[in-house]
Amino acid sequence: MKKLFFILVFNCAVLFGQSASFDNNIEINAEVDSTSFKIGEKIDYYIKISLDNNYNIKFSEKPNFLPFEVLESFKTDTLNESDKFSIVKKYSLINFEPGEFWIPPQRILFNNSIKYSDSLLVVINDVEVDTIKQNLYNIKPIIPVKRNYTNVVTFISVLLFILFIIWYYMIYRLKGNRENIFNENESYYEIAIKKINQLKTITPKNQNEFKEFYTNLVDSLREYLEFQFQIPALESTSSELLIRIKVFTNNKKYEIANKNFKDIEKLFSKSDLIKFAKSLPSKNELSIDIETISSFIEKVNDLYIKELELEIESQDLTGYNKEEKNTFQLKKVAYLFIGSILSILLFSFLIFGYYPVRDTLLLHPTRKLYKKNWYSSQYGSPPVEIQTPEILFRSEDTLGITKFNFGDFGNPFFIELKFNDVIKGKQVSNLNILLNNSLEKLQGLGAKNILMNDETFTIKSGDTGYKFFGSLDFSENNNLIRSSFTSIVFPYDQVTISLTIIYVKEDRYSDKVEERILESLNIIKEL
Repeated sequence: MKKLFFILVFNCAVLFGQSASFDNNIEINAEVDSTSFKIGEKIDYYIKISLDNNYNIKFSEKPNFLPFEVLESFKTDTLNESDKFSIVKKYSLINFEPGEFWIPPQRILFNNSIKYSDSLLVVINDVEVDTIKQNLYNIKPIIPVKRNYTNVVTFISVLLFILFIIWYYMIYRLKGNRENIFNENESYYEIAIKKINQLKTITPKNQNEFKEFYTNLVDSLREYLEFQFQIPALESTSSELLIRIKVFTNNKKYEIANKNFKDIEKLFSKSDLIKFAKSLPSKNELSIDIETISSFIEKVNDLYIKELELEIESQDLTGYNKEEKNTFQLKKVAYLFIGSILSILLFSFLIFGYYPVRDTLLLHPTRKLYKKNWYSSQYGSPPVEIQTPEILFRSEDTLGITKFNFGDFGNPFFIELKFNDVIKGKQVSNLNILLNNSLEKLQGLGAKNILMNDETFTIKSGDTGYKFFGSLDFSENNNLIRSSFTSIVFPYDQVTISLTIIYVKEDRYSDKVEERILESLNIIKEL
C-alpha cells in the first residue's frame, strides 16, 4: 500500500514539474527600444522568453495594446541553444496622443497554462510648436457641410430610365408584336378565313394528324369570337362555348338559323370524340366540317358589319376595327403588368413578411438607418468610440461644453454626445443629482410627461456609469408623440460624458439601432 502511494506521489510530482505553471525556469521579459517617443513614432515592442523545457507556446491572435495601435505583428523567432530555448515575439506599435501610457501585459499560452508579460511605461511627447515664430489666427467658426445628393439623384435617374424602358417595351413593343401576328391590314374575320383556307390544303393520315386538324379548325372559330367580340371562347368547353354563342347572338339580335347551331354542335361533338375518344372521320367529312365553320363565321361577320354600318355610317370600318383591336391589346398589356406587380408583392409578403417589404418600398427612415453601412468614430477627450449610422456633427463647442449630434429633438431618431468639463472640486457622482440633471436636460429640450428608471451600465473598457431610461412626450402640430429615451452618464473627475438617444416609441427598428449603438460604446482613457 505504501509503495502504491509513493508511485502516485512520484507521478504527480513529474506531471507538475512538466507544467508551465510550476516551471520556475521560464523567464519572460518585455522590452522596447526606448521609454520616450515622439507622437506618431513607431514603437518596437519585444517579448523575449527563455526556458529549459520545450513548450507549445502561443500568443494571442488579437492582442490588446490599448491605447496603442498595432501596426504590424511579426512571426515568432525560436532559437535552440544546447539546453536552452529562446523565443522572441515582436510587435510594431504607434500612439497619436501625448502623455504617459502603460503598455498592457500580454497573455502567453504555454501548453494549457497561461502566463503574462510585464507592463511597460512609455512616454509619448507632443510636437513642440514655437508660437513666437508664426502668426496666430482666430478659431474658425463651425461650417455646416452640405449633404451630397449626387448618388441619390443618380440612383433615381437610373431607376426612372429603367422604368421608362420597361413601360416602352410593355406598351409599344408588345403592341407591335401583336400587330405583327394580326396584320393591321387584316381583320379578325380575314385571319380566321386564312387559317381555314390553309386547312383545306391539309389531308390528315393518322390519329394525331386528325386531332391536330380538328383542333386548329375549331380554334379558328374560337379565336375569331375571342378577339372580335371578347367572348371567353378559348378557355370554354364545347358545351359552354355553344351556350355563350347562343346568348351572344340573342343579345345582339343576330338572326342565325337553328340548322347552323345544330351543325356547329355536331362539329364540336365530333372534334371532342376525335381528340379524346380517338374517333376517325371519313375524308368526305373534312370538307363538310370546313364549310360548316367557314359559313358560320361568314354569317356572324356579315351581321356584325351590318350592325356597325347602322351605328357608324360615316366611320371607316377598317379604322374602327383597328382602333378597337389596339384598345383591347393595350388593356391586356395593362392587366398583365398590374397582375405581375401584384403577384410579386404577394410573394414578397409571404416570403419576407408584410412590414419588411412595406418599409423597404416606402423607404422607412429608421430601417434605412439600421440597414445602411455604419461608421466607427471617436469624439471628444477622452475619446469616446462609438458606431453610428451617420457621422455625428459638432453642434456646440464653447468653453467647458462640447456637443455632437445626429438629427434634432422631435426627429424619428435623435443622438446627442456631450462632454461637460468639471470644475476642480465640483465633480458630481451622486445618483440623485445626476438623475435630476438628466430630467432638466430633457425638459429643456421640450419633453413632457417623463417616466424614468435607472440602472448601472458597463462598457467594453470596464468603466461603469449610470443608465437613465424610460418614456416621454414631445409636441408636434399640437399632438403629443410618445417616445423612448436612454441617457448614459459617466461622471469622471475632469469631465462628465453623457450619451442621449431619443426615438418614437412605436417604431419597429429604433430599438435595434439603439442596441447596436450602446453595444459599440467605449471610452479610451489614458492610464
